[in-house]
Amino acid sequence: MRTIFCVSVDVASQRVSVAVTGAGFMHNMVRIIVGTLVDVGRGRLAEGAVARALASGDRTSGGMTAPPDGLLLDGIALDPSVTLDESWPF
Repeated sequence: MRTIFCVSVDVASQRVSVAVTGAGFMHNMVRIIVGTLVDVGRGRLAEGAVARALASGDRTSGGMTAPPDGLLLDGIALDPSVTLDESWPF
């Protein structure tokens, strides 16, 4: 289980940017979020599909997994009050 704090979509010229802020991410999680939003935007999934997919917890009710092209990790914010052991991040 992961917590997503914010998903924002910005459209400028020919570029669409999606920013996802969360406490951590599962494998392909951001790509699935973006792919589902793209499928809704293209009319492949009905309006409300994102809410239904989240409510059901069923991966098959979401959209495609977006390709990794253009995916960018913008930053990592660590809580300074948390003590990390010597093995982190390995």
